[in-house]
Amino acid sequence: MIIAIKDFIQERINDLDTDFRFDGFGFETDKIGSLNVNHTYKVIIGSMSSSRQDQTIESVIPVSVIIYRIGQNDYFNDFANAYCDAIAIQSEIARQDKLDQSLFIKEFLPTGIEPEALNNDDNIMKFTINFNVRLIYYSKD
Repeated sequence: MIIAIKDFIQERINDLDTDFRFDGFGFETDKIGSLNVNHTYKVIIGSMSSSRQDQTIESVIPVSVIIYRIGQNDYFNDFANAYCDAIAIQSEIARQDKLDQSLFIKEFLPTGIEPEALNNDDNIMKFTINFNVRLIYYSKD
């Protein structure tokens, strides 16, 4: 299930902009370097909550897609362009028509975008795009 969430996000981002690269890490840490971070993203999977109705389990997982951009000295325009990238990624991931309804992923509900400067440097931008992912799957008993 978790790989399917990551794969769906990767497909949506690649459809939008092939310059973005998945960094391959599963946790947000302070160890990210500032040199090769431009156009990278990570997928952070949060703690799942679930409820059961007969044989069906419905779960919600908070998922964050974090994108990084480096500005080129036109700080506000670079920020505005990077924010627009985050909005476009949010919109593309939330597209219901792209979900394969035969899978257990039923919805990517966007819950917000959080911009910030990385390492207190206005030229290194981080945008956290938050979703609640709704899953429905079946219990084996």
